[in-house]
Amino acid sequence: MSELYWLHQIQPSDRRLVGDRAFYLSQLIQSGYPAVSGFVISAQLLRDFLGSIDWLEPLFADLANSSLHLNLTDPHQLRTIARHIRQGITTADLRASWLNNLESYFQSWQAPALRLSPSLYIQDASMGLDLQFAGLLDAHVSWTDLDSVVAGVKQVWSQFFRAKSLLCYQHYKVQLHQLHLAILVQPVWPTISSGILKTDGRILEIQSVWGAGLSLTLGEVTPDIYRLSLESGKVESFQPGSRNYAYDLRVEGSTSQPSAKRQDCLHSYVPEIDPVSPLPPDFLQELIQVARQVIADFHRAFALEWEILAPTPTGSSLHLTRFNLGKAGDFSPAPSQQPIQADLTPVNPSLQPPLLKGFAVSAGQVQAQAYVTDVDRPPESIPIGAILVIPVITPDWLPVLKQSVGLIAEQGGATSHGAIVARELGIPAIVGAIGATHRIQTGDSILLDGNQGLVYDADMPGTPELSLQPIIATTTSSFPMNLPAIATQLMVNLSQMDRAQEIGSLRVDGIGLLRSELMLVDVLAGQHPLTWVKQNRQAELMDWITRQLEQASHFFAPRPIFYRTLDLRSHEFRSLRGGESPTLETNPMLGMRGTFAYLRDPTLFDLELAVLKRVYELGCTNVRLLLPFVRTVEEFVFCKQRIEQAGLLYYSQFQIWIMAEVPSILFLLPDLVQAGVQGISIGTNDLTQLLLGVDRDQEQMAVAFDSNHPAVRRAIEQFIQIATQLKIPCSICGQAPAQYPDLIEDLIRWGITSISVEPQAVEQTYWAIARAERRLLLEAMQVQGR
Repeated sequence: MSELYWLHQIQPSDRRLVGDRAFYLSQLIQSGYPAVSGFVISAQLLRDFLGSIDWLEPLFADLANSSLHLNLTDPHQLRTIARHIRQGITTADLRASWLNNLESYFQSWQAPALRLSPSLYIQDASMGLDLQFAGLLDAHVSWTDLDSVVAGVKQVWSQFFRAKSLLCYQHYKVQLHQLHLAILVQPVWPTISSGILKTDGRILEIQSVWGAGLSLTLGEVTPDIYRLSLESGKVESFQPGSRNYAYDLRVEGSTSQPSAKRQDCLHSYVPEIDPVSPLPPDFLQELIQVARQVIADFHRAFALEWEILAPTPTGSSLHLTRFNLGKAGDFSPAPSQQPIQADLTPVNPSLQPPLLKGFAVSAGQVQAQAYVTDVDRPPESIPIGAILVIPVITPDWLPVLKQSVGLIAEQGGATSHGAIVARELGIPAIVGAIGATHRIQTGDSILLDGNQGLVYDADMPGTPELSLQPIIATTTSSFPMNLPAIATQLMVNLSQMDRAQEIGSLRVDGIGLLRSELMLVDVLAGQHPLTWVKQNRQAELMDWITRQLEQASHFFAPRPIFYRTLDLRSHEFRSLRGGESPTLETNPMLGMRGTFAYLRDPTLFDLELAVLKRVYELGCTNVRLLLPFVRTVEEFVFCKQRIEQAGLLYYSQFQIWIMAEVPSILFLLPDLVQAGVQGISIGTNDLTQLLLGVDRDQEQMAVAFDSNHPAVRRAIEQFIQIATQLKIPCSICGQAPAQYPDLIEDLIRWGITSISVEPQAVEQTYWAIARAERRLLLEAMQVQGR
């Protein structure tokens, strides 16, 4: 068994010994791509080396199978073990024969420096924990004398056993024998710029910074970000970054000082401030061609790191330094999966003021023809690919909304049903655009900016140039691979069941909120659910709901689905035939809704319970019940009695949760748990409006609707603390975590069990959770280290 492997000679059977980073890069090199050459110090060498050290007994008596059973509450033990291991690594000698072999490998390059990158293979790890992204394993740049290289190798090995690393293995339940650490060794040359390229096969994103990629890895700079259509190569958006910091190789004899970031071979500098991008157009086009070729060769989503080397007599050159492939099946380039593309032709930015202003509620930009109507009921259809312009979006408009590429509403708020579904569908939307149905005519060509809340007349000269984004909701192919593992559950809010299979393939832990009333709109055909009952069509309605839940259960199993029973607010369903109330509620947000409505008429609630009983009989035992807008203990007790009568409590897997959105629950939660509540889900939308006295659907009050208000944050914290004391799980499913990512760290610090967001926000929330957990983990280590 070899201890050193050239990248161009690595075979698939060598993957465990060389690690994923080296293995994937070797595939590029062997396929003829411009990847940086290199060799690998195998994981077996580390195993053999550790076996030669006089380890502490009995912890490392059998290193290969050690599970590192550490007492994490004893910081002294943790520091002692970590320090002992690192000292053993740095002081032990390596075999002379191996050192001679190592030197012969890297001296053949005659490079000024070497990059020693950890290349990890995780055996039998279903989550695929990426310790590189977790910030535990860093690359090291070394000079090319043997002593420096050996010191660098030992530094990469020793960080594998730092106290925070040992803590992380225990935290993520990863055993030592599952981890195989190799080191990828590559030559380093002076670099003009570097960055990251990633694609899902349709949209290409390229990040670029000046100098070496260390500034990007450390998060010290904001990169320039290009988003392009992979098919046309056209730049669809460009976001300039900050250019006040960069790293490059410290040339020998230079007067520049070494970097303070544990990279003595690199020095920091300030790039010249000018409009020139770190990524010249020629190299941009070359990267596009590389991306197209990788897709043709591997048929998967991927990410790679690149660098442009400083000029030589033959000119500058582009090199690839890292390559990550998604799992098989993560990307399929079938034409049928291509999203609808509207006209994304950009024009000049500063010559025309916006036609209308509103509140941005769903991100994205699109140019298309408008379809305008001010009637109360939606038409059967609208032109596919139009921007829908209406006074207010109510649930009966949702099937029509699916045919559009954008939404402009004169009324409504960010938490209205229309806004929620627009985000779920991934189409741009604004609300509160006063006068929209009068100032825009059907057939007008308009430019809708769902990021800024602006509408432009696209037919006028000087239409503003926007950083246009493609109309793509979160999909399995666009979700990045090789994510760090997270301990906090990430769930998704859903109502459109035609996306259940797609969303079920994402790295989510279930459906944290299934909005039944929005799910039903597709089948109601403009009629109120009670009308179906009066027409003796309840069996038909039950069959349809059963099929939807059965399919969702199949796509998500064994992950839980929290089905929230109907919360029919009268003003939103008044337009449905049979939904007219004999008395017009003056404040429907506080009226006949939630579980109180079940007390007055349990007909629909009993129908839903019968559906859930049928679903459980079909074996779909991952469906949970979530009661909406609970105000009192009496309401819950009434509901539980109906649940028991329906025969659902006979199933051990069945759980009854409640929405924690009415402030009274803060004081009643202990009594509710005693009555049978098994978990709570904080609904920040209603909680915010009730705490602050702000109608969430009134566009005039949008500026006062603040789910990040100190009063709301304190209420959320108290909910979590009380739930923790009562030993029940606590989730959060409102818009606040997606709208205010900084809240996520506090949620995790307070002890939240799970966070549920709309599909559009899954990716950003995943990374926010990963960053927050990493910071809290490091904070815990610092406290223990004092």
